[in-house]
Amino acid sequence: MAHGRWGGERGTASSRTRLCFALVLCFALVLMGCGVVDSERQIPGIYELASGNNKITLRIRRDHSFVEEISTSTIRNATISGKWRWLYGAVDFDQLWIPKDFAPPSILRADAEAKSGQPKFTEPGHWLLTPETEFGQVIFEVFPDSGPDLRMVQRF
Repeated sequence: MAHGRWGGERGTASSRTRLCFALVLCFALVLMGCGVVDSERQIPGIYELASGNNKITLRIRRDHSFVEEISTSTIRNATISGKWRWLYGAVDFDQLWIPKDFAPPSILRADAEAKSGQPKFTEPGHWLLTPETEFGQVIFEVFPDSGPDLRMVQRF
């Protein structure tokens, strides 16, 4: 008789039970790992977005102010400050900058095709980001499914 990967004979109730248990356990871990941020009290802290030698540090304070520090190969120590507010499960930043160095090709193309006077993703401006949790860490997906995220590295 052939034996399965986790012991027991292939196709037996015992091996199917183990496989089912492993799948349920993996599914539960995925569900527990991701979550919604449901309170502005979870937001204040220091966040970082890094890609190679490029780095953004975002300090979100409890008094609803923030300071963003940007350092890339083309931008040395730029600082932007502004206000943020909790808005129906999202964070509304009055002024934020995610430079081209962090943007995926699709965003760079959209910016290149933007009409004169139209806001661009890679220029300083207003941003509305939805926070999430991944295994207890608050993150902001800046460009969903396309690159590094702003990740909390220290909670205030």
